[in-house]
Amino acid sequence: MERFTAKSEKSEKSNSHKWVMTMSQNTIGVDHPDDYDFEKLPIETLQMANIVGFEPDEKMESISSASKVADMAEMILSRTYTEPPIFVRKYQNGYQVVDGHHRYHAHRIAGAARIKVKVIPEEDILYTDSR
Repeated sequence: MERFTAKSEKSEKSNSHKWVMTMSQNTIGVDHPDDYDFEKLPIETLQMANIVGFEPDEKMESISSASKVADMAEMILSRTYTEPPIFVRKYQNGYQVVDGHHRYHAHRIAGAARIKVKVIPEEDILYTDSR
């Protein structure tokens, strides 16, 4: 079970180099720091079956999201896909999408068995609770 801390300005400023996962009444939100060293994380390939999203599937059903996902799925199927890897964190017995839900859903729709990811180390994530 995740440990969520109370959100405060002081903790946000002192942890400005961390990804922030915030629990709210109905959702989890994620913000990454502008100065995060994305290049320090190696690109890995994971089985799609070992990854879950945290945003509801329904969010991808809006006109703009569905169109974007369909376009990416088509690129995956035609082997012209060039989008960057998604970001995940270790979660339960697998991984959870932290950033890249459209890309993740496009891979699911295209029936891809694997996806390129960058795994965010647990120490780079700050959990907060704004409920």
